[in-house]
Amino acid sequence: MENKLLELFEKQDTVSMNDDIFPLVEEEFAGQVMGNEVYELAHQYIGQLLWGVYAAGISFIASPVFGSGDFGKMVVTDVVYEKVTV
Repeated sequence: MENKLLELFEKQDTVSMNDDIFPLVEEEFAGQVMGNEVYELAHQYIGQLLWGVYAAGISFIASPVFGSGDFGKMVVTDVVYEKVTV
């Protein structure tokens, strides 16, 4: 099974949940009715992709990107995964 997230990390230093990972999820679950069951499967799918990246020897951190929501509350607008090089 190919890991498209691993392929992205091999080409770039950062991966965005919104720009990079969600499109992979949408492709994987295309044509399915979104609901709690598919959300759980998507959660597991992303976890498998991330573990595959880690198992391939690429270390990374996840950092939230903040914005302002309703009534001035701070919200997370994206999560950016960044390669860690030592």
